[in-house]
Amino acid sequence: EYNVGGRCEVWTRSGGIQASIPLENYWCLRYGSRNPGFSGTFEPVDGGVDRVCRGAHENDNFAQYFDVQSADSLDGCKGLCASTEGCKGIEYHQYGRCEIWLREEGIQASKTATGYTC
Repeated sequence: EYNVGGRCEVWTRSGGIQASIPLENYWCLRYGSRNPGFSGTFEPVDGGVDRVCRGAHENDNFAQYFDVQSADSLDGCKGLCASTEGCKGIEYHQYGRCEIWLREEGIQASKTATGYTC
């Protein structure tokens, strides 16, 4: 909970924040994800840099595995994943293409591609 006057409360309640009320000049922010299976961490696949994500092997890349979005940054793409139910990982291109991977088995392989991060 934050107030424009500088007051900041960090809630440590085990059940988290369950409700809030509108109050002028106050903000209530929750840390975490709306995606129940999301751990909050991202691990690079095969080093991550200059890699595109794939399913079971490097040529396994069906359109139904992911949802294409736009993001201003790698962190923005990560945020989209964190707020998407079922997200297993991301593929991000330096020009803003963001793939939200939804494949049940997740990302199991990658392939070399300049400008991408898996």
